[in-house]
Amino acid sequence: MKSFILLLIVSGISLSMMAQAPQGINYQAVARNNAGAVLQNQNISVRLTVHDGSATGSIVYQERDTATTNQFGLFKTVLGNGSILQGSFSSIDWSTGSKFLQVEYDPAGGSTYLNMGSSELQSVPYALYAASGVGSTGPQGTIGNTGPTGPTGSDGGLGPTGPGGPTGATGSGGGPTGATGPTGPTGATGGGGGATGATGDTGATGNPGATGATGDTGPTGDTGATGSGGGATGATGATGPTGPAASGNVSGTLNYIAKFTPDGVSVGNSVMYDDGTNIGIGTTTPQFAFDLRTPDGSFGFSHSNGTVTLATYIGGGGGWMGTYSVHPLYLFTGNAAAPQVTLGTNGYLGIGTISPVNKLQIGSTPGFSGNDLAIGNGTQGMSFTESTTSSTWYSNTPFALMANGGTGYVGIGTQSPANILQIGGVGGTGFSGNALAIGGGGAAMIMNQTTSLTTWESSTAISILPHYGLGGINGQVNITGNGYISGSLGIGTNSPIAPLEVYTTAALANVYYTEYQHLGTTDISNGNISNMAIYADGNIVAGSFDAYSDARLKNIRGRSNTAKDLQILNALQVTDYTMKDVVKYRDKAFKKVIAQEVEQVYPQVISKQTNYIPNVYQPVVKMEKKPNGYLLHFEKPHNISAEAKKIEVLDDNGRQRLEVVSVPSENEVLLNADNLTGTVFVYGELVNDFRTVDYEGLSTLNISATQELSKKVAALEAENSELKTKLKATSEQQQLMKSDLEVMKQILMQKSEK
Repeated sequence: MKSFILLLIVSGISLSMMAQAPQGINYQAVARNNAGAVLQNQNISVRLTVHDGSATGSIVYQERDTATTNQFGLFKTVLGNGSILQGSFSSIDWSTGSKFLQVEYDPAGGSTYLNMGSSELQSVPYALYAASGVGSTGPQGTIGNTGPTGPTGSDGGLGPTGPGGPTGATGSGGGPTGATGPTGPTGATGGGGGATGATGDTGATGNPGATGATGDTGPTGDTGATGSGGGATGATGATGPTGPAASGNVSGTLNYIAKFTPDGVSVGNSVMYDDGTNIGIGTTTPQFAFDLRTPDGSFGFSHSNGTVTLATYIGGGGGWMGTYSVHPLYLFTGNAAAPQVTLGTNGYLGIGTISPVNKLQIGSTPGFSGNDLAIGNGTQGMSFTESTTSSTWYSNTPFALMANGGTGYVGIGTQSPANILQIGGVGGTGFSGNALAIGGGGAAMIMNQTTSLTTWESSTAISILPHYGLGGINGQVNITGNGYISGSLGIGTNSPIAPLEVYTTAALANVYYTEYQHLGTTDISNGNISNMAIYADGNIVAGSFDAYSDARLKNIRGRSNTAKDLQILNALQVTDYTMKDVVKYRDKAFKKVIAQEVEQVYPQVISKQTNYIPNVYQPVVKMEKKPNGYLLHFEKPHNISAEAKKIEVLDDNGRQRLEVVSVPSENEVLLNADNLTGTVFVYGELVNDFRTVDYEGLSTLNISATQELSKKVAALEAENSELKTKLKATSEQQQLMKSDLEVMKQILMQKSEK
């Protein structure tokens, strides 16, 4: 099972502000795997933890949430509304120390969490702190209309001094105090030093009006003369004109751009830093005209009309720019009337189109959609698609590769092709000017077509493996592609004389010449050399089998000794057996000879080849990637010899024949391999003494031995005939003797009677 490393791409944290702060913080994120692809429509679980003071501080609150990602990998949850694991969200003291949010995440929806890190909560959640009534006072809104005077309440705190109106005439004293007029807006503190008038009795507090927006503060008027006291206070006169603005000192940190603090009077630092050349936010060393610094995993700039939001983001090892809302992203230059590049909400990228329907689309492609790449001009188009079984290049017009105007060479995987179409490098093979060349750097193959012949040439051996790697080689090779053979295929020859001709010595003219020159001195007594041309790992089925036997090919030495051949045949042993490769042969029973046994009696029908034997034949229980290959571990001893050069391995890629680096133990072997995947099964090692039997030779031996038996049978039949003749004569003599005896017996009886 493949594992995923899940990356949380935080989309934002927000807190809804209402008349009363809600006990919850909105949290949304995008889940991605380790390849950067979003996890679509997947049930997940999230554990959110609030730490006090630092990322590893004490836990003040912890909860578990469940969510489901959408088609873009986005999920949402609310911190404070989940299943509580520790603490109480409403009891978090936001007024003391920094708070850090730790995010943990299980893509399977369980409780096996991956720690995605912690980050400090910034200003947004502190609306909760403000809701608690603690902290600095917000700016004062415009004073509403005075409500009707209620009953006198208890003395409240001393409010700011209102502007003094002109003093009315002093009464004769002793009269009742008049009602207090409405309070005017607070003016700025004036520079005068007049004496403060006597404070009148505090009137009853009316019901508060709705808070309006804060207006500009007017200057404080001049203070009127203080009366002699004792008389009743007259009605408040109209507010005087605004006085000049007061002067004063403003303190703050060097180079920080100032801002009014929440009381609307004092000035403090803003988040912007100006070094005289550049402006920075989040940094005191700006490197650019405007330099914005944010922690990893957070958003930066945004531009919105209330519906569409364009944003930037830093996280996941890179920089991001796109639409924070679910809208397409358009790119343009030169104040173009239409965007030149479009990134759709489905992730499709369009060039020259605002509505791409292919993953990468250039222009308008009618009739093509859902492909990996599509190119069109509005009426015609072509597409490229990759599936698990094939790569497809499709067009509704003909294809044409026109290198250098149609006279040049086309290279794939090479920048210097030497053939009309060349794939890869051809190394030192010298192949050039051919119709097609395919190379692997040091070796290559070519194909050409003349008016009478198709040639296929290679600097290495050629293997035809239809459907290789799909559970076995189970495809077919057709000469014509029509299910029958109408031409001829030559291997090792360019002039085949049959539908299939395999000629193993076509490239060995120098060997023939050298051997012929040394016939008088070269030992040619070894008669079991095999010139194998076709090897089949299975049965060969045919209507008949013909072997070379023309006398003009042979140097006749004489007739075989049939008596000796009979002795050899009698020395051979026929054995009942099954094959070790039970996957291929199952429990099929065989009745044949054993090559090593025949070799002791009749060696001339035994040949030695290079082949693989099933001496390992077991699966790998453990596999380790090493710098120089793969170390395979087996449950049972593998029986690989110390001299083994290669072994045959089967994995998800099919059959591979790999070099042996070393054999560390009887249960381990180190192979030179780049990639082994899935379940690995080892067949066995390559040997150079793999024996084969010439059953045709055994058949002719049987003919000669049978002829010897025929001679013996004929001699026995002649001897038997002669013995029968003699037996007949003896029987006739016995009959005569029996008659004579009977006569003598009669004579003796007559004499005895007398």
